[in-house]
Amino acid sequence: DNITVFKPRSMITNPKTLCAMITDRERLVNGNCVAYRKLRRDLFNTYSEKDPMLGQKIRQHRREILIQKGFIGDNHTGDVDEWTFVGLAHRKFRRKWLNIQEVMSMCDNKFTAHKIVCTTIDVEEATSPEEQLLMHRSLHAFIGVHGAQLTQGVLLSR
Repeated sequence: DNITVFKPRSMITNPKTLCAMITDRERLVNGNCVAYRKLRRDLFNTYSEKDPMLGQKIRQHRREILIQKGFIGDNHTGDVDEWTFVGLAHRKFRRKWLNIQEVMSMCDNKFTAHKIVCTTIDVEEATSPEEQLLMHRSLHAFIGVHGAQLTQGVLLSR
C-alpha cells in the first residue's frame, strides 16, 4: 500500500515557467501568473458559448463514471458535484503506466469513503475532441507519468 513519489532532480530555471513552480494558492490567484488563468478563462468561455449544455454534460459524465465504478446506482438522485474526481493519465502504448490497475484499486480503497473517485483518462480511446474535453473538464485533479500527457490539464474544472 505504499506509493513511491519520484521528485525531480533539478528545478526548471526558465523565468517563463516560474508560475509552474508556485503552489501557494494566494500567489497563483493574486500574483503575476496571469497567462495561464487567461488561457483557461478564454477556453472555458469559448467552450461554454459553443455548447451552453456543457455543465450538464460534465455532470452526466461524472455520473456515468460513478455508476461504472459501482459507487452509485442508476436511480441515484443525489448531486454528483459532492464527489472529487481524480484522473490518472493512461496510454496503451507510449509512456504506458505499468501498474495503473494497482494504483486505481488502491485509490478506490483508500479514498472512496471521502467521496474521491479515481478514473483513468485515455485520450487514445476518445472518439472526438468534445469527448476529450468532457474527460478532462470532469476532473478536479490530473496525475500522469509524463508532462506531455498533462498539457490537457488546462481543461480541468478548477
